[in-house]
Amino acid sequence: MASYKSGKRRILVVMGTRPEVIKLAPVIMALKRRRGEIETVVCTTGQHRQILDQMLGVFDIKPDFDLNLMKPDQTLPGLLQSALRELNKVTDEVRPDMTVVQGDTLTATAAALSSYYARVPVAHVEAGLRSHDRNNPFPEEANRLIVDQISDLMFVPTKTSCRNLEREGFPRSRIFITGNTVIDALRQSLRRTGGAMSCCRSSRGRKLVLVTLHRRESFGRTFKGILRALRRTVEENRDIFIVYPVHPNPNVSIPAREMLKHPRIRLIDPLPYLQFLELMANSDLVVTDSGGVQEEAPALNKTVLVLREKTERSEAVAAGCARLIGTNHSDIVRELKLSMSGLCETKRKCANIYGDGKASERISSIILNHFYPEKHRLPAEFIRDITLKDIEERDA
Repeated sequence: MASYKSGKRRILVVMGTRPEVIKLAPVIMALKRRRGEIETVVCTTGQHRQILDQMLGVFDIKPDFDLNLMKPDQTLPGLLQSALRELNKVTDEVRPDMTVVQGDTLTATAAALSSYYARVPVAHVEAGLRSHDRNNPFPEEANRLIVDQISDLMFVPTKTSCRNLEREGFPRSRIFITGNTVIDALRQSLRRTGGAMSCCRSSRGRKLVLVTLHRRESFGRTFKGILRALRRTVEENRDIFIVYPVHPNPNVSIPAREMLKHPRIRLIDPLPYLQFLELMANSDLVVTDSGGVQEEAPALNKTVLVLREKTERSEAVAAGCARLIGTNHSDIVRELKLSMSGLCETKRKCANIYGDGKASERISSIILNHFYPEKHRLPAEFIRDITLKDIEERDA
């Protein structure tokens, strides 16, 4: 085990799922470039075991701690309990000066709580997102609320997220509009794509629709209704070809493989990140319930249909780059047909709504300023304490 007595400020970065690795990898890289003043310690919980390992390899991240917590048929309370227990041990051993978490997972919640109980400051990457319904998405919305409440630094991706926090009474001094680190990861990774996409060769000139579905709140009857809508759409439109990387959760994979048997629907295993980005870039339409895909697809100028009742990523919807269509069978069939008939206009205005690819550098600078304010000034956009009124007047 590594020795943690460098005398530098020690930052513990905790992650456990595929999206967390994608969004924290650029932050880890940015922090490690400041190794003269910061020691970065990486911990994974293993919440998404196989997919997590794949993503760690993509970004060449070697965790200092791997808790390997995921067990078959594990409940949410069970995972939270084991994560808290093991993360308490990591916190005791590392004794970090700050813990960085991302998003809305049980890993982020457990890491934030563990650090809070140990009186360690928490920095929340992708703070402030809200659907304003604590049960939708479940349990992510509640996780976000918990993590934001105990965070000392909140790195919000957009002005909308900033408004959410200010309206909830959070002091502006703790909120920083940085952009979303998913755009940093996407732009860095696109330079490495370019391989042949064998999964979609047989589209043969048809419109290629990329589908990703995995939301817990849709499991069961609702999910089966979504699958029926997808199959019906393909049956009624000969020019549509669907590629669906199926999430390994049995609540997703079993009904998907039973109900989507059609020559123009290709079900594949989850793709490595770089191949998934390339597939998305080559798609004509993206149909998803994923939060990260709602951010990535507009950055690639793709129209997105969001199969959820509510979304915490309203910016793309407001800009006309995404459409929130719910989970009703008839609505999905209708909206898919309308969207396919209107393809394919690019949405250049959406390319930067979630960031400019520099969020991780801003985050590392803000963390350095937090510890060394005399030596490291904040980036220029954070020098003035921008209030909610300033933001609204600027947007008007």
